Amino acid sequence: MTMPTPTVGLAALIASLLIPLAQVVAPVVQEAWTTDMRLEVEKAIADERLALERAISSEKQREQVADILMKRYIDQDPEDQRKALAIIVGLFPRFAADLEEALARYAANETVKDAADRVVALATAVPVAAVDVARAAERAGFDALLNNDIPAARAQFNKAYTAYPQFHNVDEIRRKLDTVRPEDPSAIARVKSSIVNENAWRMPEEVRQNLLQQTQQP
Repeated sequence: MTMPTPTVGLAALIASLLIPLAQVVAPVVQEAWTTDMRLEVEKAIADERLALERAISSEKQREQVADILMKRYIDQDPEDQRKALAIIVGLFPRFAADLEEALARYAANETVKDAADRVVALATAVPVAAVDVARAAERAGFDALLNNDIPAARAQFNKAYTAYPQFHNVDEIRRKLDTVRPEDPSAIARVKSSIVNENAWRMPEEVRQNLLQQTQQP
């Protein structure tokens, strides 16, 4: 990610807020998408957001904030990444969707990746139930694809799209599957190769490895 170097003043402001806010928000980050945040947490977030919004008055400064946030996320351990997600959803919800790809790419493990999905959904007012349906259908779709069952894979990715159209790459994948004739092994092989090469960053690592093994076979 190439962004402008944060100004000292802006970086100092953000840094002064990150640790205390993480202490307030991190304990509830796992509950943020299932229960209403406690009133005192909401007030703390609102107060801190107001201070930051006054300081962030330009697109350049917003990019600087994103850079600061990602530096606290990339190559960090899962606990620190979880705290960074709490800060993002608490203070900078508008950044969540913009940083979705980076949050997924640099997640320390699948648990953090799952938390990032929920943060993005929360920030964009997508119901948690829709996230859960989309994730389950996506995984079922990948399992069907690995078994060369194109009709089942297509049905599951369509189900995921219906529940949450912006979830991962379900829209792109379902479109690719629509072009495949189930009785054509070469077409199935081509679509698998296309998916693993172009849509891999959001899929579970186990699925990615299995698809790689299948597409690399002679």
